[in-house]
Amino acid sequence: MADLKKETGTANPEDLIPQAKVPEGVEDEPHGPLVEFSYNLSTHSMMAGGGGSRSRKIEWNSDGTVIYSDRSGGGGRNSCLEYRLTPEAAQMVRDFVKEKRLAKLSKMDIQTPMVYDCFTSATIAMHFDDSGIGGSPWESCTIYCGPAGMTYRSLEDQIGELFKKCEETGECIRNEEKTQDERFGFAGMGGFMMMGPPEQQRQGTSSPGQPVNQPEPRRTAVIISKDKWICSCGTEASGKFCPECGNARPAGWICSCGTENTGRFCTNCGKPR
Repeated sequence: MADLKKETGTANPEDLIPQAKVPEGVEDEPHGPLVEFSYNLSTHSMMAGGGGSRSRKIEWNSDGTVIYSDRSGGGGRNSCLEYRLTPEAAQMVRDFVKEKRLAKLSKMDIQTPMVYDCFTSATIAMHFDDSGIGGSPWESCTIYCGPAGMTYRSLEDQIGELFKKCEETGECIRNEEKTQDERFGFAGMGGFMMMGPPEQQRQGTSSPGQPVNQPEPRRTAVIISKDKWICSCGTEASGKFCPECGNARPAGWICSCGTENTGRFCTNCGKPR
């Protein structure tokens, strides 16, 4: 096999960078039903205007609908796609999270490679309704994948295929694209080109017609407590601004019990917004 790789010049990703996974025999973290699942990308560049972002998210709503959204942006253009998922596709996502033991993976200390200048970082965010087991109705678990397509490459590729199936079987209910100040159109291409799926990011190209749009930070940021919050880029912060991307801490809403929240339910007493 080693000789074959030398002759063909090919190698498996796992041979170059060990892939992060939960060891066999280790049980997953106990949680209630999954109510939100997202895969978020953020491109960082030394070039002015060279950043960009993409967030693909699935939400289980109180009215029984399950919505998959794809928001990305860069180069002065924003767009949004939304699909109403079938019950089968929604269950497929929940089964995937349980099968891969992603809640447990988020608690593991896994070292990721350091990359400088221009790169795309990835995070996987999950929220569970643990009220049925005596916990919070908005329990957060985040996997910090580091540079996209490296330590978590196999998992990221599988998530990309999962979202693709959701699009193919879902009903498109929203398709919008907006253009901002054209002065940023050229400068932002460095980040704009990195917003495709993981396999395209490794090639440094994006598919023709691939939607690119900037997700609204306040819609994806989550306040954990009065002192801690998770930015839309996936970074945990404690101050007024994210130390990774500079986004401001979301205002959220204050429950009658005095707790500040951004989700649909109070993290302290469980009351709906």
